[in-house]
Amino acid sequence: MAQVIDAKLTRQPYPGLRTFRADEAHLFFGRDAQVEQLLCKLDLTRFLAVVGPSGCGKSSLVRAGLIPALHTGMMETTSALWRTAVMRPERQPLDRLAQALMAEEAIRDLRLASVQDGPGDPSQNGAEVGESEAILRAELAEGPLGLVEALRETPLPPRTNLLLVVDQFEEIFRYGGDRVTDEAEAFVALLLKSVEQREFPVYVVITMRSDFLGDCALFDGLPEAMNQSQFLTPRLGWDERHDAIACPAGAFDGEVEPKLVTRLLNDSNSDRDQLPLLQHILMRLWSDAEAARLNGKTTLELTAYEKTRGIAQALNDHAEEAYNALTTDEQKRIARRLFCALTERGGGKRDLRRYAELGTIAAIAGVPWQAVVEVVEVFRAPGRSFLMPEVGTPLTPETLLDITHESLIRHWERLSKWADEECESAQTYRYLAETARLWKQGKAAPWRSTPVLDNTLAWWHRENPTRQWVARYGEKFEWAEEF
Repeated sequence: MAQVIDAKLTRQPYPGLRTFRADEAHLFFGRDAQVEQLLCKLDLTRFLAVVGPSGCGKSSLVRAGLIPALHTGMMETTSALWRTAVMRPERQPLDRLAQALMAEEAIRDLRLASVQDGPGDPSQNGAEVGESEAILRAELAEGPLGLVEALRETPLPPRTNLLLVVDQFEEIFRYGGDRVTDEAEAFVALLLKSVEQREFPVYVVITMRSDFLGDCALFDGLPEAMNQSQFLTPRLGWDERHDAIACPAGAFDGEVEPKLVTRLLNDSNSDRDQLPLLQHILMRLWSDAEAARLNGKTTLELTAYEKTRGIAQALNDHAEEAYNALTTDEQKRIARRLFCALTERGGGKRDLRRYAELGTIAAIAGVPWQAVVEVVEVFRAPGRSFLMPEVGTPLTPETLLDITHESLIRHWERLSKWADEECESAQTYRYLAETARLWKQGKAAPWRSTPVLDNTLAWWHRENPTRQWVARYGEKFEWAEEF
């Protein structure tokens, strides 16, 4: 379902930490040459892998650059008629693909029309949509040509192309543990076969962090496909960053003071998170300038920027401001549980985001789901973009929550500390659970008056782990509790 965002919340030319949306192409500057390169590569092979480090702007490049370019007919060898399905693989990629295909921008109307009795507009009844989605999921699971078979039953309109965008493709590897899951293998095979066939004009674009590039060798055919059509996302040059800073304000009859543009260009030149940090400070400056504006245009000024601690510290300070806006110690405890549930610290402090259902986070924190909503709303309030979904999107226990960008983990000092503590807690529990398993098998003895026992008991009482928290890091909660 397409998001419905209150128009009063969207008078903002800078998205902050979140990804640009396709409907924000008029605010997306500095990438024209790269979009042209993407179009050329996609035209040649129908498969495109957009890779790069965290913070380089891969997702925005595809969503606000490539997709609008396709819809305006910039890929000359195809028509400008496109159906687009955008997804993240998460733990169940075939489920997510079926959901994406049943979005309004994809083939939802075609699938619903195929089950109607006679002509007419397809029903938008929720039960009917759910049933059609389940049938589509079963078709996709039948084999590598599952999507092709689905399109045979519900063909695309004449001269219409289908684009599948798999954002954050690295989730395929992250949620499989030490092996490739059967569903992940089936999903990748389906993507590759869908672009190899020529019966239907199906195109696939994936975005992926470059530190997962070597993991692609786990899948047959994927390295070969990526070797043919891989785009390593470059950093923006000086002129490109100038446009990304100065031009969006003009779309809202505003401007950025030239002295501020120069200062931001200098301050953002070397940071690996140059783009999210830039967008965040610009979002903050714009929000403050809008609030202070009495009449005339909104102007971002150097003097306002100099009142901050600079681009490198602004994100930390803003996140701390949100944290300190929580009114009770209990809300701050919930915030810690919330962000730890959405954060993963890999080897070498590789910072990763993890989505989680709001209801699951409530269970981890041991509170009603409405209490989590109160905290989430503080961190996604207008002028803040620390959590997704965007402000204005209704929240339910089934809503998937996510940190907007990994740069928040790296630059919010409190969250970075929480992530370290969460990693230590996970190690403690895994050791406890493994010892409990051996104890149940008669291969280990109980701990008695040892530093390990004292430290583990202190951790258990301090953290009070719940069954839902344990599910993230292992099993046999009862054994560990008993031991």
